[in-house]
Amino acid sequence: MKVEALLQEVLKHYALGGFGEKWVGERMAAGVTGIVTRMQAKGITPAAAPARTVIRDAIFRLLRTAVPSGDICDLIRDRVDDDVVAKLAPTVSAGTDLQALVVDVKNELMEALF
Repeated sequence: MKVEALLQEVLKHYALGGFGEKWVGERMAAGVTGIVTRMQAKGITPAAAPARTVIRDAIFRLLRTAVPSGDICDLIRDRVDDDVVAKLAPTVSAGTDLQALVVDVKNELMEALF
C-alpha cells in the first residue's frame, strides 16, 4: 500500500468515522479562532516567525481539531506541507493577518486531503 493510501485510511479511521469531508471542514473551521489565539500566545505569527513555520504549525493545529493523535497529525502534515507551503508562503509577509492565513491554510489543507 502506498503511503498516501495508508494516510487516507488512517485519516478515515481516526477522523472521518463516516462523517466525511464536510465534518472535517466544519471541525477545522470551528477551531480557527482558538488556533489563532494559541499561535499568538506562542509567538508563532507572520511577524515573528518564518512563513514555513507558521504554516506548518497551522496545519498541525487544524489537523488536531479532527484527528485525536498528535503522531498521526505529524505524519499527515509531513506529507502535505510542501504543497501547502509552496502555495501560501509567497503571500505571507510580516503584516499578514494570522486569522486570514489560518483560514487559507485550512482551505489548502482540505484540498490536499480530499
